[in-house]
Amino acid sequence: MPTVATPTITEKDIAAIRATMDPWTEACIAADWDRVLSMCTDDIVFLPPDAPIAEGRAAAKAYLETYPDIKKFTADFTHIEGSRDLASARGAFAITAEAEGNEVSITGKFTDTFRRQPDGTWLYTSVIWNHDHPAG
Repeated sequence: MPTVATPTITEKDIAAIRATMDPWTEACIAADWDRVLSMCTDDIVFLPPDAPIAEGRAAAKAYLETYPDIKKFTADFTHIEGSRDLASARGAFAITAEAEGNEVSITGKFTDTFRRQPDGTWLYTSVIWNHDHPAG
């Protein structure tokens, strides 16, 4: 059987995916969950640490509404690859949040999956993250 080459995503696609990070972190700091979800597919899946899976926008929003107040959030994609209309990205993050009057610092890593939309934009379709150490 002959091998069929699968076209990889372009540098323009990688740049478009990379450009989602600042709006994502800014919306999280602002607790603007509608803005966060506007960057996601309707069937978004969140796989947060120490919590059940959240499938779909309503479940993802319900999870986000329980998240502590984020004071600082930095994240960077360290690797992005994909083919055709699906891409994966991984990286690291640092969050400073306020929970029950206490400031908490969290570092961790993540893997995000993106799906190209008919208009050419890339939306998050799954988001998984975990912590390097227990929060504190």
